[in-house]
Amino acid sequence: MKKVLLASFGLVVMVALLAWAGGEQKPQMSMDQMKAEMSKCTMCKEMLPYMNQEWWMGMKHEVHNLKNGALFIHAYPTATEKELVDIHKMCTAMETAGMGLEKMTAKEAQGKLCQHCQEWFSVMKDGAKDEWVLTKTGSIGLVTSDNPKTVAKIHVMADKVRQMFAGTPEKM
Repeated sequence: MKKVLLASFGLVVMVALLAWAGGEQKPQMSMDQMKAEMSKCTMCKEMLPYMNQEWWMGMKHEVHNLKNGALFIHAYPTATEKELVDIHKMCTAMETAGMGLEKMTAKEAQGKLCQHCQEWFSVMKDGAKDEWVLTKTGSIGLVTSDNPKTVAKIHVMADKVRQMFAGTPEKM
């Protein structure tokens, strides 16, 4: 399950980079610069083959804190059935890439993951549990822990995700 979490948060990173690229308060990032940044991360690079797809910019999202974690919803409400196959294929590719992360050390993560994915890696190493479901419009993920310190870290990451998405034009 940890690999699925990291895969889904790669989607979060993708949209965050897109938001940064178009944000008014931060320097402009070209699509080529964004792709170059994503190509450095074991998780994020799995999204690169899909970045030219029409559905790419149509993702909507919700992030909700729960008593013991957070709920993440990624939806592509205008995606066709064929596009949804590609969306799920991308999620599966990221899950496959994530399988190698469970054995990775924190030092290895520093060299192979972007900062955002490193932070999620740390939360998962602290014992967070996750469950993700592919849906008719995208995916839904639940990240939880029984440890209050880990729950606090999940909430911090949920806040970061909400901040990253705040700059995107389409919000759920």
